[in-house]
Parts: sequence; structure tokens; C-alpha cells
Amino acid sequence: MSSAAAVRQAIAPVMLCSLAEARDAEHTGGKAAGLARLMEHGVPVPDGVVLTRHAFESFLEPGQLGSRIDTLWRGITDGSADAARAVADDIRALVTAAPLPLAIEASLQRIARQLFPGFVAVRSSAIGEDGAVASFAGQFDTVLHVHSLAGLRDALRQCYASYWSARAIVYRRQRRLAGSGMAVVV
Repeated sequence: MSSAAAVRQAIAPVMLCSLAEARDAEHTGGKAAGLARLMEHGVPVPDGVVLTRHAFESFLEPGQLGSRIDTLWRGITDGSADAARAVADDIRALVTAAPLPLAIEASLQRIARQLFPGFVAVRSSAIGEDGAVASFAGQFDTVLHVHSLAGLRDALRQCYASYWSARAIVYRRQRRLAGSGMAVVV
């Protein structure tokens, strides 16, 4: 590896980490960080991995998906549940159809090799979802009984799309909260 490639690799954001290493809630979300703390204290928690906030951000970059979502999000002018539902449906369609970047695909293949055969849960772990000002409890998706690489891809997209669910959109807008991203626990 050339020295330039080594530098790029050294500063590249981490997209995948073990659940036990997921202590930084700014990168892995509150749920993952809480589970990592429980593991640290010897509480039995199933083994798992976390696709970090950087994976989420990289998902939004290709083809300007993030800017298309922002345009839809900003198009809500009346703040009604019906307007939020319509935008959420449009965003879900964009997210579930979006291709996965190669780095995420490689991470999912690694997860599949590590955790399959068997069934896994794919759970959102949004950044800042549980804090002093807000709690997004129950607003983001969890997908249970995932047992294939294709199912893992679909579950990841479903969790990502839930970041803009109608209830999450309304909740964020009512409290004037900026979105901070999402990690996903497998």
C-alpha cells in the first residue's frame, strides 16, 4: 500500500465496528452505546456489530440522495400529519430503491459471514435519539428475523428510511430538532 493510500485509510471514517466497541454515541447512536456499556459491565448482551453514522452519511451521498431528501423535507410547509405522511412515503421510496455504496455492501457481506446462519435483528440507533430534550422511542424501525444477505440489505434500507417516518418528521419539526444521523445495530 502506498503512503498516500495508508493516510487515506487511516483518516477514513469507521463504517463498521463491533457492538462492544460502540461506546461513542455520536458515531454509533444511543442504543448501540448503551448496549456497549452494558457489555462493559458484564451484562449478557448478544454479540453484534454496528454500521456507524458514517455509513448512513455515505449512503446519502451517491446520486445526491441526501439533497433530494432535504428538498422533500423542506417542502413540508403546513406541518400537518398528512403532509408529513406524503413526504415520508416519497422519502421511503427513494431510500428503499437507492443502491448501496460499495463500502456498505462490503460491510454487509462481512456481517453476513460473521452472523449467519441464524437470525438477526436490525435495529436503528439514531444519533441523539434519547436525550434531555427529546426521545424518539419507538419512532424508528427494527427488523426482526433477518437471515440472508438480501434481507440484511432490505432491513438496513428500512431502518434508514424510518429516520424520515411521518411520526419522526412531525416530532422533529414540532421540537425544532435538527437531524444528526443514524447508526444501525445488527
